[in-house]
Amino acid sequence: MVTLKDIANEAGVSIATVSRILNEDTTFNVSPKIREKIMHTANHLGYVKRRSENKSILIISHLSSEKEYFDGFYKNLMKELKKDIARYNLTLKDVIRANKQLTIKDFRNIKKAGAILIIGHFTESTLEWLYHLNSKIVLVSNEITPPHFNRVQFNQYDTMFNFVDLLHKEGFKHVVYVAGRKQAWDLRTKKTEETIDKRRQAFIDWHKLHNLEPHVILEGWYLKDGIIATQKLLHAETLPDVILAGNDALAEAILIKLKEQQIKVPDDIQVIGFNNLEESKYYDPPLSTFNQTISDMSSNAIALAYSQIKNPTMNAIHILIETKYIHRRSATIEFPEEIKDY
Repeated sequence: MVTLKDIANEAGVSIATVSRILNEDTTFNVSPKIREKIMHTANHLGYVKRRSENKSILIISHLSSEKEYFDGFYKNLMKELKKDIARYNLTLKDVIRANKQLTIKDFRNIKKAGAILIIGHFTESTLEWLYHLNSKIVLVSNEITPPHFNRVQFNQYDTMFNFVDLLHKEGFKHVVYVAGRKQAWDLRTKKTEETIDKRRQAFIDWHKLHNLEPHVILEGWYLKDGIIATQKLLHAETLPDVILAGNDALAEAILIKLKEQQIKVPDDIQVIGFNNLEESKYYDPPLSTFNQTISDMSSNAIALAYSQIKNPTMNAIHILIETKYIHRRSATIEFPEEIKDY
């Protein structure tokens, strides 16, 4: 193996000079003649530059830091990702937020990252643009999933479709889905467009398959949105049998508002959430919900990122993680392979 010392001896210069030239040190002031001689000598001797393994991870998130703080799912996901990055002896280079203007530093980090984790919802054009800059990408919890990307997702569509089917078979005919609209970011223009929500799509698809009208209320994803959605439900001619909330924060708001109106849960209305936040077991009553194991999503995402660092030309891998129904006291409905937690 040809060494820097071999090149230095052949070219009649110091090892330090060879190192700085071959590592493209732009601050090094040397004559073009010396530079050309070193490059010619290196090529003549068959020198192959050893590349150090780039273990840097860049995260690009669709949420601002403020919104992430109030979103239990993504806040916990970010915590788990940071722990797993350290566990693999990788380095978190930076976190780019969709609401911030891209800087020269951001472009440099995107191009030079050992691997990129894209968290949440971005437009397909944004994903393809990023892929052109750096193909070592893992999509994490993104509804838009081009086939040539590595990705880790929860199986939300099948979970919702099968659960709605079970509810109707058990005699619950008036089921309502309460959620918000999912927005995909364009990282360059800072504009958003509505993107697919697989749970809502499954809810609608099941009803269409059975020639029924789906009842969906779209207000938002936070506590205040759940209050507004519940007020709309309470003004309807008929109260629902079951309310399926898009996340546990919405479900908490629904429980609070129903209790204010002296509507009993689960006797009058059953309420079921999604995400299984730690605090959901302490709601009044404790919330039945679907568990999305964030630690599984994180560990799989970092494992894929690590694999891409080791093998940049690897074929895309798609990981689909199943969710689990957590049965507590806000609902009486039972689901196959559920976890009883009461």
